[in-house]
Amino acid sequence: MRRKNVEFATKVGRNLRELRDRAGYPSRWALAEAAGIKGPTLYTYEQGMCTPSLDIAVDLCKALECKLDDLIKE
Repeated sequence: MRRKNVEFATKVGRNLRELRDRAGYPSRWALAEAAGIKGPTLYTYEQGMCTPSLDIAVDLCKALECKLDDLIKE
C-alpha cells in the first residue's frame, strides 16, 4: 500500500474501534454481524490493513449509528 493509503487505513481503523466502543458493541464480531460482514473482515479494517468499500462503510455507519464523516475523520 502507498503511504497515504496506509495512513488513511490506520485512521479509519482507529476511528472504527472508537466508534464500536462508543456504540456499546461488546465485540467486533457483534458489530460485524450487525453490519452484515464477517468478523475477520472487520478485524482487517480495525487493524488498518485495508479500508472498507463505500458500501460496507455505509453499512458499518448504519450499525454504529454514525455519519460517514465520523469514520473517515482525521
